[in-house]
Amino acid sequence: MIGFASFWMVFDFPDEAHFLSDIDRQRVLRRLKADQQSSAEHESFKMEYFWASVKDWKTWLSALIYMGADCPLYAFSLFLPSIISAVSHILRYMLVSRFC
Repeated sequence: MIGFASFWMVFDFPDEAHFLSDIDRQRVLRRLKADQQSSAEHESFKMEYFWASVKDWKTWLSALIYMGADCPLYAFSLFLPSIISAVSHILRYMLVSRFC
């Protein structure tokens, strides 16, 4: 529901954001230009931007770091129930065999 509403709530560019005053809008645009961000002007998508990001080593490093953090997390959360089940059967067997 929130994701559906965000289509109308998130603005593409500061000059389209109606909640900003004129002074705030000019300040944001001036800061974007000072930072030399490519989004300081309305630019259309170009495939060269895409290929530049694919060739950038920082993109691959951040993806590797992200996967390094997520893989153990998902492995732990997905396999923990079966691990607990297996360990409980082993512990039950060890306790029963100890007292018999």
